[in-house]
Amino acid sequence: GGTTHAARIQRAAEAGIAGGFPDGTYRPGDPVTRGQMATFLARLLATITDTGVQPRAANAAVDRADLQEVICRPGDGDVERAQRFMEGRYTFSPHPEVVLGTDLTWAEDPLGDNNWRFQFHTMRWLWPLIGATDQTGDQRYLDQAYAMARSWVEANPFDAPASDYSWNDHSAAWRARVFGCLAMQGPVPPWLRDSIVKHRDLMADPSFYVQRGNHALNQDSGMLALACLTDHWDRRDLASERIAGLAIESVDEQGVTNEQAPEYQDYNYGRYNDALRLIEACGMSSPGWAERIEQMPVVLTHMTQPDDTYVPLGDTDRRPAKFSIDHPNLRWMSTGGDSGEPPDHTFVTYDAGFTFARSGWGTTRPRRQENFLSVRHGDPRQLHGHLDHGSITLFSQGQPLLTDPGKYSYNRGPERDYVVSQRAHSLVTIGDNCPPPSDQGSPVTHQQGDEHVDRLTVRVATCSGTGWTRTIGFVRDTGEVVIVDEVTSTMERNTVQRWQLEPGADVEVIHPELVMASWLSGATLMVEQLVPVASTTSVAGGRDPLRGWVAERYGALTAAANLEVTAPLNTDNTFVTVLRPGVTGGAPASALERSAEHTTVTLTTSTGNERTVRLPRARP
Repeated sequence: GGTTHAARIQRAAEAGIAGGFPDGTYRPGDPVTRGQMATFLARLLATITDTGVQPRAANAAVDRADLQEVICRPGDGDVERAQRFMEGRYTFSPHPEVVLGTDLTWAEDPLGDNNWRFQFHTMRWLWPLIGATDQTGDQRYLDQAYAMARSWVEANPFDAPASDYSWNDHSAAWRARVFGCLAMQGPVPPWLRDSIVKHRDLMADPSFYVQRGNHALNQDSGMLALACLTDHWDRRDLASERIAGLAIESVDEQGVTNEQAPEYQDYNYGRYNDALRLIEACGMSSPGWAERIEQMPVVLTHMTQPDDTYVPLGDTDRRPAKFSIDHPNLRWMSTGGDSGEPPDHTFVTYDAGFTFARSGWGTTRPRRQENFLSVRHGDPRQLHGHLDHGSITLFSQGQPLLTDPGKYSYNRGPERDYVVSQRAHSLVTIGDNCPPPSDQGSPVTHQQGDEHVDRLTVRVATCSGTGWTRTIGFVRDTGEVVIVDEVTSTMERNTVQRWQLEPGADVEVIHPELVMASWLSGATLMVEQLVPVASTTSVAGGRDPLRGWVAERYGALTAAANLEVTAPLNTDNTFVTVLRPGVTGGAPASALERSAEHTTVTLTTSTGNERTVRLPRARP
């Protein structure tokens, strides 16, 4: 009966309905051995009916309905978005809409933007077309999705693609899932089957695998989805093992990712939850690393400013926090305290390199009127981090006062280089060419909070022959910040303390030791130096060199005042700075006392009360 069985097997493989091609190594017309027959028969014979092959997983625990939901990502706005794509109008957030038609060469790059090309070649925009047919019953949308996918496959052989993003590691990872979704809609044509096998096996190839970050996670998830769809259990197990190793490397026990940006804390939380759903749909048990993912929303809550936006550290756009996540802390934020519960602490330091302090969670005053401080430290820059160790942000009086420049863009160029650089952050730079070493982190050496003040000391990584420690005291209730910067060097170097103000500030340099900034909102900030400095300048929107720019949205820079406070030309320098929100130029001056063990500052708060802040001396 070998010939009869072989014919039945070949017909089954050629039908290939919705994942019914269990072994992707077989092609119609290939010779079939008796050993292969036995393997194929075990999976296929039970599925062959008078009308063809019905999809069935070799592992009975696979939930194909859940697998389809995870892979296909249906959305409420699918019909509207699908109609735009049917008309050849393409909108990939955060980019503007472009009109390209539907007869594509796949070399299109209308905005000259890396991120736009990446999104174009992920083919994620086929999901709304698939969803629109499911929601309306109109087959035209699904037919268009098939046509666009086939056009892409024919125009982009692996060895001669139309674009540098056609087989980019990340675009291919996402496209694997889109093509898997398409395969679950009906009969699988040979071109789609072959492309699915190519994508699945490419994700497994060690030379293609990027091994770290969210790109690796999406590659593994793409391979896992297609492995479960095609009953390739070796690939399924490989994907699961890789995800487990990546999760432990990428998310620490405190629930912080290693990508050094709140936006990617948010993104990775979604991607790891997605991976967990895939693992469950593929019939595997919940992995131990899931406990780390459960901690991530707590971190996201601490990364949220009082105006319910993420603090724009690293590659983070100015964007609302994701309150749709079902977690008690985020429910507290989204409901204004009517549901859920606030985090247990207002002062936290994460080993991955973030410290957050705030006056409260909106229990005794409106949440937007709380004060908030962030400090960066920890491991050297990687993935989506910036050269920002020691930098702080400050939120008070209902708005940011000191801010970070944000992501700006993924395109290389002088503007991108600037927003990543130390010069764009609120920190100290030593010398004209003294970048921090790429192999040294910036540890926290002291942390302590009492009834009124939170204290932190960071020994910031600097270039050879120099040292810098920053000690911070944050007066929670009123938002004042006392900063002591101790700098040493083996030679005389230009030492500059930098402060990046929120856009819209009207700045007056009264004298080098006193600067007043005010905003139309009524917010004010006094920057007071208690140790003599050589000079203080303010520049917004400088071009040569770039100075005083903040990215309020992707791809666009906004001029924003940037202060440079220059110390005398010495080998060792100290700045003692008081940031005083909510005061006017006539406020009483702060007083300084220094001993071998402590720096003590007595200041008048914005409420008119006197406060003494004592900080430990810390040598670089």
